[in-house]
Amino acid sequence: MSGKKRLATVLLALVLGGLLCAMGAAAAPAQEVKAACGVRGWYFAEGYTGGDFDTWILIQNPNESDDVAHCRFFTPDGEPITKDVPLKGETRTTIFLNTIPGLERKEVAAEVVCESDGIIAERAMYFSYDAGQGERAGGHATVGATAPAWSWYLPEGYTGGGFDTYVLLMNPGEEDAENVHVKLLKPQDGRYYMFKTSVPAGRRKTIKLDELVWTEGQENFIPATGEGGGEEPEQVKFDDTDVATCIFSDRPLVAERAMYFDYYGKAGGSSSIGATGTSSEWFLPEGYTGGDFDTWVMAMNPSGYTVDITYTFYSNTPGFQPVSVTHAGVAPWSRDTIHVDEVPGLEGTDISTKVTATRPVQLASAGEESDVRRYAVLFGIEDYPEGADLKYAVDDMYDIKHRLADNGGFTYFYYEGANACLENFRHKMEWLADNTDADDIVVFFFGGRSSADASGDYLDLYDGKVSLAELEGYFSDWPTQKLVGLFSCDNSGGIAEELAAPGRVLLASCDKGERSYEFPEADFTAAGGDYGNGAWAYYFVEALGKKAADTSGNNLVSAEEAHAYLKDRATDLVNAKAGESQAPQIFDGIAGDVDLTVEKVPAGIVAERSVYFRYGTSGDGATSIGAPETRPKWFLAEGYTGGGFDTFVLIMNPYDFWQKIELTYMTPSGEPMVEERDCPPNYRMTVKVDDVPGLEATDVSVRVEACPMEAAGVTAACSSGVVVERAMYFVYTDPQDGSRKAGGSCSIGYGSW
Repeated sequence: MSGKKRLATVLLALVLGGLLCAMGAAAAPAQEVKAACGVRGWYFAEGYTGGDFDTWILIQNPNESDDVAHCRFFTPDGEPITKDVPLKGETRTTIFLNTIPGLERKEVAAEVVCESDGIIAERAMYFSYDAGQGERAGGHATVGATAPAWSWYLPEGYTGGGFDTYVLLMNPGEEDAENVHVKLLKPQDGRYYMFKTSVPAGRRKTIKLDELVWTEGQENFIPATGEGGGEEPEQVKFDDTDVATCIFSDRPLVAERAMYFDYYGKAGGSSSIGATGTSSEWFLPEGYTGGDFDTWVMAMNPSGYTVDITYTFYSNTPGFQPVSVTHAGVAPWSRDTIHVDEVPGLEGTDISTKVTATRPVQLASAGEESDVRRYAVLFGIEDYPEGADLKYAVDDMYDIKHRLADNGGFTYFYYEGANACLENFRHKMEWLADNTDADDIVVFFFGGRSSADASGDYLDLYDGKVSLAELEGYFSDWPTQKLVGLFSCDNSGGIAEELAAPGRVLLASCDKGERSYEFPEADFTAAGGDYGNGAWAYYFVEALGKKAADTSGNNLVSAEEAHAYLKDRATDLVNAKAGESQAPQIFDGIAGDVDLTVEKVPAGIVAERSVYFRYGTSGDGATSIGAPETRPKWFLAEGYTGGGFDTFVLIMNPYDFWQKIELTYMTPSGEPMVEERDCPPNYRMTVKVDDVPGLEATDVSVRVEACPMEAAGVTAACSSGVVVERAMYFVYTDPQDGSRKAGGSCSIGYGSW
């Protein structure tokens, strides 16, 4: 990660096949300038202008048209301070908060909202922090949040040694957030520790995690109330521990985490925006294990499940094959950490990281994992605009959806009520034809009314009917040879019989000409909070979670085994409750069973990376939240190549094919420059912006666009794109007093389609 190392990375790509092109940047012709993004609002919870802190907002306008940024700045007290900033098209604009009247010596959060096409905004801070443990000088930066959210996740945090960790909360709304739950997670504790606080409307709040003490048997408030008494309860302190943070609020907030530290003589600080949700995949482009650099990756498990977390590392070394390390059995509500420098085979190299998580399904047995994709599309209608309504078809759909996802690892698409319409139905049927393969498993569920006329049978959607001829056409267009049809409606046996064909296993809730019966929760409940279910659906859901359904003994449940489990149970229930006949049917055109449950399913986690380093003569550290998916476009608002600054763009290609990379550089002058590079498969690419001709000594924002190369053979059904991050190393000169602060920062970019 030194300057020499990064320059070698660029040259190495030249050697790797001679496909790197356009090393010189050229001005972009006007007709090739592209509209970029539509994010109109950006939010930053952290900021400080007191002491020896400087805070900057960096704005990239990637569009041709001029714009205006309307800024509001929030402090712990007082009304927000406003400022309008003009933005020229395709430029980078800088705002120095310390010079804005009313923001002197303030903790400050910021909102940046533009008028038209959209912008990208980041915040950078340079500081000398001293909380009685010695001076820690450096800088940090982060991309903003695109909107306030009800939940936030911050995987990184440490309070031992010379570390101080802060969580910053911002409420840009007009209503107080009176019920904010802050859940802290320790390594492998298997539980969380909850605190309560509030954030008034238009305010910013700071929480220092080092000072928190959780007490058993009472509500724990921030700030502490001092309530308690009687026998001494159990207490858990957070003054010397790894810690991750979950935040849940009754009003949308913005959350960041800042850390100030002395890491083995590398003193500085870092910050990152949080994530608003979990994902089973995370991508972290930056990392280096050579020289005096330490790279750590943190993953938090904010769930009640035990999960397995796999870290897969990519490099720029010729012939390098990705290296994976799995941490099995990461406890519920806990934080996991890996020191990348200690992983064999990763010595002295640039690194990108992919973090994935799975959790075992209770019925699972040991076996090989499959690359087969699993899709489920579900339609449920109870209340029709005309004619008779059903009672529990939507409940059936939700229960089946959850079971297929939780025990089967299915990616699902579901439509209920008015959304279960002809337009959505046809769109999703066509999407499955274009995006599935022969080996994929596709489940189709319909719960609703059926009807018939002289022309044949129909499935009744909310706003119209689908004939069996139309449905047969869609089924025939799907490439899959493992189609599982689930029909929960009257006459479903007759419908399934007409659609039966090789490559399909079709389950019907009743026989030809029979009714499908529904019952309230007093008779059974398939999932907590339900009001009722169809008899067939209830036992189908039960089958996918019962060992009794596994007649083959492989600890998995197939569509065929689910039918065998449910058929007599549903028939007996209907006979006992309604005195009627309902005989579920199966039409199986597939040799062997189609397993609907799997050994493991994806698990939701959140991942972040920290790097502690000595770059030149300065020591510091930097953190960044990961990205939950690859995207074809990325934007980086911050960057500077003058003075003592080095700016790098890190591009991660986690796929098995080459990708064409186009970089567009935007400066305050409004004359964008463009260059192209070719990125090898499974590769981490580094671009030192300072070395691009024409970008010497300037503020710069970057747009990165990726496209699979023609020879890669990538189809529309394939995933593609990259993940992009920016790192900066600097000797910063304070514009007000001339003092210098040396260090580094990094931030994930903003990804777009």
